[in-house]
Amino acid sequence: MTLKDIYEYLKRHKIIRNKTIGRNVSAQHCARRSADSDRSDIRVFEEGLAIEQNCDWALGSRKAQESFSLKLIEIAKKANLYLTKEECTELGEFVPILSGESKIYENAAQGLVYKVRNPFAKIHLKNQDLRYILYEHIIHNILFPETRYSFIGVTEDNGTALLIYSQKLFFDCNSPTQKQIETRLREIGLEPESYYYYGNEYVSVTDVNDKSDNVMLSGTTILFIDPIIKIKKDPIEVIKHLLGSKL
Repeated sequence: MTLKDIYEYLKRHKIIRNKTIGRNVSAQHCARRSADSDRSDIRVFEEGLAIEQNCDWALGSRKAQESFSLKLIEIAKKANLYLTKEECTELGEFVPILSGESKIYENAAQGLVYKVRNPFAKIHLKNQDLRYILYEHIIHNILFPETRYSFIGVTEDNGTALLIYSQKLFFDCNSPTQKQIETRLREIGLEPESYYYYGNEYVSVTDVNDKSDNVMLSGTTILFIDPIIKIKKDPIEVIKHLLGSKL
Protein backbone atom coordinates (compact mmCIF):
# COMPACT_ATOMS: atom_id res chain seq x y z
CA MET A 1 0.00 0.00 0.00
CA THR A 2 1.59 3.28 -1.08
CA LEU A 3 1.44 6.62 0.70
CA LYS A 4 -0.87 7.85 -2.05
CA ASP A 5 -3.25 4.91 -1.46
CA ILE A 6 -3.39 5.66 2.27
CA TYR A 7 -4.01 9.34 1.62
CA GLU A 8 -6.78 8.66 -0.89
CA TYR A 9 -8.53 6.36 1.59
CA LEU A 10 -8.30 8.93 4.39
CA LYS A 11 -9.57 11.66 2.09
CA ARG A 12 -12.52 9.57 0.82
CA HIS A 13 -13.58 8.82 4.37
CA LYS A 14 -13.11 12.44 5.48
CA ILE A 15 -10.49 11.56 8.05
CA ILE A 16 -8.27 14.26 6.54
CA ARG A 17 -9.34 17.13 4.32
CA ASN A 18 -6.18 18.80 3.09
CA LYS A 19 -5.74 18.59 -0.67
CA THR A 20 -2.02 17.95 -0.65
CA ILE A 21 0.33 15.88 1.46
CA GLY A 22 2.96 17.96 3.20
CA ARG A 23 6.42 16.62 3.80
CA ASN A 24 5.68 16.28 7.50
CA VAL A 25 2.79 13.86 6.88
CA SER A 26 4.29 10.35 6.93
CA ALA A 27 2.71 7.11 5.83
CA GLN A 28 2.97 5.84 9.40
CA HIS A 29 1.12 8.91 10.67
CA CYS A 30 -1.64 8.37 8.11
CA ALA A 31 -1.96 4.70 9.08
CA ARG A 32 -2.12 5.70 12.75
CA ARG A 33 -4.92 8.15 12.00
CA SER A 34 -6.79 5.37 10.20
CA ALA A 35 -6.32 2.96 13.12
CA ASP A 36 -7.45 5.65 15.56
CA SER A 37 -10.56 6.15 13.45
CA ASP A 38 -11.25 2.40 13.59
CA ARG A 39 -10.85 2.47 17.36
CA SER A 40 -13.28 5.36 17.67
CA ASP A 41 -15.95 3.05 16.20
CA ILE A 42 -15.56 0.68 19.15
CA ARG A 43 -14.68 3.22 21.87
CA VAL A 44 -18.06 2.87 23.53
CA PHE A 45 -17.47 -0.89 23.86
CA GLU A 46 -13.95 -0.37 25.22
CA GLU A 47 -15.29 1.92 27.90
CA GLY A 48 -18.28 -0.25 28.74
CA LEU A 49 -16.28 -3.45 29.03
CA ALA A 50 -13.50 -1.78 31.05
CA ILE A 51 -16.04 -1.15 33.83
CA GLU A 52 -16.71 -4.89 34.16
CA GLN A 53 -13.57 -5.72 36.12
CA ASN A 54 -14.98 -8.81 37.84
CA CYS A 55 -16.01 -10.67 34.70
CA ASP A 56 -13.90 -13.68 33.72
CA TRP A 57 -13.81 -13.43 29.96
CA ALA A 58 -10.28 -14.73 29.58
CA LEU A 59 -11.04 -18.43 29.21
CA GLY A 60 -13.82 -18.12 26.66
CA SER A 61 -16.11 -20.70 28.32
CA ARG A 62 -19.73 -20.96 27.22
CA LYS A 63 -20.79 -19.09 30.34
CA ALA A 64 -18.23 -16.37 29.63
CA GLN A 65 -19.46 -16.08 26.03
CA GLU A 66 -23.04 -15.67 27.21
CA SER A 67 -22.04 -12.96 29.70
CA PHE A 68 -19.90 -11.19 27.10
CA SER A 69 -22.72 -11.33 24.53
CA LEU A 70 -25.22 -9.80 26.93
CA LYS A 71 -22.83 -6.93 27.68
CA LEU A 72 -22.10 -6.25 24.00
CA ILE A 73 -25.82 -6.19 23.20
CA GLU A 74 -26.55 -3.92 26.16
CA ILE A 75 -23.85 -1.43 25.14
CA ALA A 76 -24.88 -1.51 21.47
CA LYS A 77 -28.51 -0.75 22.29
CA LYS A 78 -27.58 2.19 24.50
CA ALA A 79 -25.20 3.57 21.85
CA ASN A 80 -27.65 3.13 18.94
CA LEU A 81 -25.34 0.55 17.36
CA TYR A 82 -27.82 -2.32 17.53
CA LEU A 83 -29.51 -3.74 14.42
CA THR A 84 -32.46 -6.10 14.49
CA LYS A 85 -32.53 -9.26 12.37
CA GLU A 86 -34.91 -7.50 9.99
CA GLU A 87 -32.55 -4.57 9.58
CA CYS A 88 -29.70 -6.97 8.82
CA THR A 89 -31.67 -8.55 5.97
CA GLU A 90 -32.02 -5.08 4.45
CA LEU A 91 -28.26 -4.66 4.16
CA GLY A 92 -28.20 -6.50 0.85
CA GLU A 93 -29.00 -9.75 -0.90
CA PHE A 94 -28.35 -12.81 1.25
CA VAL A 95 -25.68 -15.09 -0.20
CA PRO A 96 -26.11 -18.76 0.81
CA ILE A 97 -22.43 -19.44 1.35
CA LEU A 98 -21.55 -22.26 3.74
CA SER A 99 -19.72 -20.60 6.60
CA GLY A 100 -19.56 -21.40 10.28
CA GLU A 101 -18.64 -17.83 11.05
CA SER A 102 -20.68 -15.29 9.06
CA LYS A 103 -23.89 -14.64 7.20
CA ILE A 104 -23.13 -12.75 3.99
CA TYR A 105 -25.19 -9.99 2.35
CA GLU A 106 -24.07 -8.49 -0.95
CA ASN A 107 -24.99 -4.94 -1.90
CA ALA A 108 -23.88 -4.50 -5.51
CA ALA A 109 -25.20 -0.92 -5.67
CA GLN A 110 -22.88 0.08 -2.83
CA GLY A 111 -20.07 -2.19 -3.97
CA LEU A 112 -20.00 -3.72 -0.50
CA VAL A 113 -20.46 -7.03 1.21
CA TYR A 114 -21.89 -7.09 4.73
CA LYS A 115 -20.84 -9.83 7.13
CA VAL A 116 -22.88 -10.67 10.20
CA ARG A 117 -20.25 -12.58 12.13
CA ASN A 118 -20.41 -14.90 15.10
CA PRO A 119 -17.22 -13.82 16.92
CA PHE A 120 -17.12 -17.04 18.94
CA ALA A 121 -17.22 -19.43 15.98
CA LYS A 122 -13.44 -19.90 15.80
CA ILE A 123 -12.60 -18.94 19.36
CA HIS A 124 -11.12 -22.42 20.01
CA LEU A 125 -8.37 -21.61 17.50
CA LYS A 126 -7.43 -18.39 19.26
CA ASN A 127 -7.32 -19.11 23.02
CA GLN A 128 -7.54 -15.42 23.90
CA ASP A 129 -9.49 -12.99 26.05
CA LEU A 130 -12.95 -12.45 24.55
CA ARG A 131 -12.43 -8.69 24.60
CA TYR A 132 -9.74 -9.10 21.93
CA ILE A 133 -12.55 -9.90 19.46
CA LEU A 134 -13.32 -6.19 19.18
CA TYR A 135 -9.84 -5.46 17.82
CA GLU A 136 -9.56 -8.15 15.18
CA HIS A 137 -10.88 -5.96 12.35
CA ILE A 138 -8.50 -3.14 13.31
CA ILE A 139 -5.51 -5.46 13.18
CA HIS A 140 -6.82 -6.91 9.92
CA ASN A 141 -7.01 -3.40 8.46
CA ILE A 142 -3.40 -2.65 9.39
CA LEU A 143 -2.09 -5.93 8.00
CA PHE A 144 -4.38 -6.13 4.95
CA PRO A 145 -5.54 -2.59 4.06
CA GLU A 146 -6.68 -3.67 0.57
CA THR A 147 -9.54 -5.64 2.15
CA ARG A 148 -10.26 -3.40 5.13
CA TYR A 149 -13.37 -3.79 7.25
CA SER A 150 -15.68 -1.12 8.62
CA PHE A 151 -17.47 -1.83 11.88
CA ILE A 152 -21.24 -1.33 11.52
CA GLY A 153 -22.75 -2.54 14.78
CA VAL A 154 -24.13 -5.47 16.75
CA THR A 155 -27.09 -7.79 16.34
CA GLU A 156 -27.97 -11.09 18.03
CA ASP A 157 -29.17 -14.61 17.43
CA ASN A 158 -30.80 -16.38 20.40
CA GLY A 159 -28.83 -14.25 22.84
CA THR A 160 -25.48 -14.58 21.06
CA ALA A 161 -23.97 -11.25 20.02
CA LEU A 162 -23.07 -11.00 16.32
CA LEU A 163 -20.74 -8.31 14.98
CA ILE A 164 -21.60 -6.59 11.70
CA TYR A 165 -18.91 -5.41 9.27
CA SER A 166 -18.81 -4.13 5.72
CA GLN A 167 -16.06 -4.85 3.19
CA LYS A 168 -15.43 -3.96 -0.43
CA LEU A 169 -16.99 -6.38 -2.92
CA PHE A 170 -14.34 -7.85 -5.24
CA PHE A 171 -14.99 -9.18 -8.76
CA ASP A 172 -13.12 -11.26 -11.35
CA CYS A 173 -10.38 -12.51 -9.07
CA ASN A 174 -8.08 -15.49 -9.54
CA SER A 175 -6.40 -17.83 -7.08
CA PRO A 176 -2.82 -17.07 -6.01
CA THR A 177 -0.20 -19.74 -5.51
CA GLN A 178 0.96 -20.72 -2.04
CA LYS A 179 4.35 -19.21 -2.82
CA GLN A 180 2.74 -15.87 -3.70
CA ILE A 181 0.74 -15.96 -0.47
CA GLU A 182 3.75 -16.74 1.69
CA THR A 183 5.87 -14.11 -0.05
CA ARG A 184 3.25 -11.46 0.71
CA LEU A 185 2.88 -12.60 4.32
CA ARG A 186 6.63 -12.38 4.81
CA GLU A 187 6.61 -8.86 3.40
CA ILE A 188 4.33 -7.79 6.24
CA GLY A 189 6.36 -9.61 8.88
CA LEU A 190 4.44 -12.90 9.19
CA GLU A 191 6.63 -16.00 9.01
CA PRO A 192 5.46 -19.63 8.76
CA GLU A 193 4.48 -21.22 12.07
CA SER A 194 3.12 -24.69 12.81
CA TYR A 195 -0.17 -26.00 11.46
CA TYR A 196 -0.71 -23.45 8.67
CA TYR A 197 -0.25 -20.41 10.89
CA TYR A 198 1.84 -17.41 9.91
CA GLY A 199 2.86 -14.85 12.47
CA ASN A 200 5.29 -13.22 14.84
CA GLU A 201 5.38 -12.65 18.59
CA TYR A 202 2.36 -10.31 18.41
CA VAL A 203 -0.14 -11.88 16.04
CA SER A 204 -0.83 -14.97 13.91
CA VAL A 205 -3.13 -15.60 10.97
CA THR A 206 -4.44 -18.83 9.49
CA ASP A 207 -6.90 -20.01 6.83
CA VAL A 208 -4.73 -18.28 4.22
CA ASN A 209 -3.64 -21.12 1.97
CA ASP A 210 -4.07 -21.44 -1.79
CA LYS A 211 -7.07 -23.75 -1.37
CA SER A 212 -8.99 -21.22 0.72
CA ASP A 213 -11.66 -18.87 -0.59
CA ASN A 214 -10.24 -16.30 1.83
CA VAL A 215 -7.30 -15.46 -0.43
CA MET A 216 -7.69 -14.10 -3.96
CA LEU A 217 -5.53 -12.53 -6.62
CA SER A 218 -6.60 -9.29 -8.28
CA GLY A 219 -4.04 -8.37 -10.92
CA THR A 220 -0.81 -8.59 -8.94
CA THR A 221 -2.43 -7.83 -5.58
CA ILE A 222 -2.99 -10.59 -3.02
CA LEU A 223 -6.34 -10.08 -1.28
CA PHE A 224 -6.70 -11.60 2.18
CA ILE A 225 -10.47 -11.51 2.55
CA ASP A 226 -11.26 -13.12 5.87
CA PRO A 227 -8.27 -14.73 7.60
CA ILE A 228 -8.56 -16.02 11.16
CA ILE A 229 -6.54 -13.67 13.37
CA LYS A 230 -5.05 -14.68 16.72
CA ILE A 231 -3.92 -11.80 18.94
CA LYS A 232 -1.05 -12.87 21.21
CA LYS A 233 -0.63 -9.77 23.36
CA ASP A 234 -2.68 -6.83 24.56
CA PRO A 235 -4.40 -5.52 21.40
CA ILE A 236 -3.27 -1.92 21.90
CA GLU A 237 0.33 -3.10 22.21
CA VAL A 238 -0.12 -5.16 19.03
CA ILE A 239 -1.61 -2.21 17.14
CA LYS A 240 1.25 0.07 18.19
CA HIS A 241 3.82 -2.52 17.15
CA LEU A 242 2.23 -3.10 13.76
CA LEU A 243 2.00 0.61 13.06
CA GLY A 244 5.62 1.10 14.05
CA SER A 245 7.05 -1.77 12.05
CA LYS A 246 4.77 -2.02 9.00
CA LEU A 247 5.32 1.35 7.30
